[in-house]
Amino acid sequence: MFDSASTGRLENGLSGTGAFVYENSYWLVVISFLWTIGSLFVVTIGPVTLGAYVAIRNLDSDRNRVEPRRVLAVVRRQFVPATVFGLLPPLFLSISAGYLYSLSGGITAIRLGLGLATFYTGLYLSLVMMPTFVALADGQTGGEAVRTGVRWVAANPTIAMLVGLLTLGVLLVTVVFSVAFVLLYAGAAFSIQVRLVDDVGET
Repeated sequence: MFDSASTGRLENGLSGTGAFVYENSYWLVVISFLWTIGSLFVVTIGPVTLGAYVAIRNLDSDRNRVEPRRVLAVVRRQFVPATVFGLLPPLFLSISAGYLYSLSGGITAIRLGLGLATFYTGLYLSLVMMPTFVALADGQTGGEAVRTGVRWVAANPTIAMLVGLLTLGVLLVTVVFSVAFVLLYAGAAFSIQVRLVDDVGET
């Protein structure tokens, strides 16, 4: 299903992520907990996701520690684009769920087509938002960041899909144990995304 070159690049990108997660487990638990609390309001999911990305960037740098003032400064500066970008994938996926649920009352070509189209759009936006939020964390403007995200997914479609599947896998495993979701999901999933986007690049 996936070509060996993409799989190899994914394995290389993942090679150090396990050690990174283990060595920074304390901070990643804190990040996961704060992300879960912050995401409860739904409209704040973008800013808190950006904050988690910036915090992981801090840990994955020479400073090797989370700097709250730096995190808050980036979130304040990028609050509007982060809010918009954070809401787009769940918006389209929710619309898709509504159309697909309506099929239980009778299948029509229009409902099925709209359901599949909005599902595909939500899925595509979910993949694009991973490199987009990394770019926002690096200080790019909203327009520059989303263009970076689109280029990255276009250059690495297989790896983008694999990272999406890994993120879904982490979500499903941690949801089974509700406490694990609160304490592990965001830290583990976002660490994978941030490090792989960096390691793979746009080539």
